[in-house]
Amino acid sequence: MLGTLIFIGILFSAIVPMQLVMQQAETVKLQRIEEIKRFDADAQSEKISIVAYPATLTSDQLNIRVSNKGSITTKIVRIWIQDTIHTIDQSLNPGEVQNLGPFSVSLVEGASYPVKAITERGRVFPAEHVSLMYSNGQWFTPSLGIQVYISNDKGKYYIKVNNATWEDFYLTLGMDHGDLAVYFAVDTPGLYTVTCRKNTLNGPLLPGTPVNVELLWPSGPPILYVYTSGK
Repeated sequence: MLGTLIFIGILFSAIVPMQLVMQQAETVKLQRIEEIKRFDADAQSEKISIVAYPATLTSDQLNIRVSNKGSITTKIVRIWIQDTIHTIDQSLNPGEVQNLGPFSVSLVEGASYPVKAITERGRVFPAEHVSLMYSNGQWFTPSLGIQVYISNDKGKYYIKVNNATWEDFYLTLGMDHGDLAVYFAVDTPGLYTVTCRKNTLNGPLLPGTPVNVELLWPSGPPILYVYTSGK
């Protein structure tokens, strides 16, 4: 009888710690799963806009402008230019814009220079709309343009971009749902006026417009961004 009691005591003294260890392991596992879910959700919330432009028309130095259009702080840890990776450490708060560089590149006749940014959470964001090209001793870009963003739930809008000799416009057909992004390709650098109205070309002006913007390529980004609210 005494031996049986001793055996039962030893058995319980071994089982109880084992159960505690298993419970702790399960708790750690659940915490890790929640951390991964939060990490993935934060990664999907990242939204970075990138434009690249040379220091001068013939320079071997590239500047990169990054904008955080997401809702969380994002850290950029690498810039990828063509086949070269540059390690950096640049955090951007929501709505913040930063100029990075200059970054040295090897000039190769006829080559294109795609640019991407890699965040700490592993997201990769390519430069928008444009890939830089080097030909005949100078830089070219396939597109110059003005990107207009309207923060929107639901509505109709009229957007006009013009200068002294050129104009283009966007008019909602039906109804726009969610944020509205409209890209206007332009042929030449210079000063442009952006006008945004509610509903029609005679509707009320949206906040901050009309606004004058100047495209300074190649001493500035090939794409300009204009933001306003339609809410």
